[in-house]
Amino acid sequence: MKIQEYMKNPAGKGAVIPGKDMFIQNFDYRYQVLSKEKEFELNIYTRGNEVFYHILVPSEGPYRENKYDVIVKFKPSGLGNKVDGSYKQYDIEFFSNSPAFAYTYAYVAKLNGLLIMDLADKYEEKILNYPPTSRNPGLLFNYEKSLYFACKFLLSDSQFLLKSYVKTHSKKLTKNILNEIKTLSQVEEEYKRENNRKDERELKELKKNMEKKEPVKSIGKKESKSNVNKVKKITPNKKKANNITPIKKKKKL
Repeated sequence: MKIQEYMKNPAGKGAVIPGKDMFIQNFDYRYQVLSKEKEFELNIYTRGNEVFYHILVPSEGPYRENKYDVIVKFKPSGLGNKVDGSYKQYDIEFFSNSPAFAYTYAYVAKLNGLLIMDLADKYEEKILNYPPTSRNPGLLFNYEKSLYFACKFLLSDSQFLLKSYVKTHSKKLTKNILNEIKTLSQVEEEYKRENNRKDERELKELKKNMEKKEPVKSIGKKESKSNVNKVKKITPNKKKANNITPIKKKKKL
């Protein structure tokens, strides 16, 4: 499988993936958002004719800072690869310590020769020895977020897969480098810690928002207590005596 083939259909040419277009649209949108908010890290290692791209894929959302180790290995698929200027036509293998990949697709990847066996010990034995009957009963190698994002990142810059770029930006692969890649259990512990921090931060934000809220003002003007039930006295108009005009008596003729 080539990297472009994975992006088009990870299950293989002609295989049907229900809702494939929706998967692609959803992951493309989320990748664009994530790549604007956080940085992907890239390290490149070589071993003979093989190239190992180590991409640190950041978690989504503002509160979690954990990252997943995704390795995409390129290996020659034929004699023609030796004269190619890029690794696009090389066969690929994968590794990811994302729990979603480990519990759903690692077994299937191994079954189809797509798993990097140098890193198989990063998983518990049962993951690679027993099929994921509940998570993936059809044993379909479908899109998985960490792998898709890693491949999307590698294809985002035309230089990354060029042999000339690798020649000047790579190191030789060593056992120490492989040992430094986190195991699945380490990632799960990290994930729990970050989730706890996420909950704490969200609680703090909620408290801040509650404190910022102003008290609700009542509508209309309140009457003072002194004016409540107060009866106004109505006083009659008294006419002053000097205002009365006397009636004059008429003289008899």
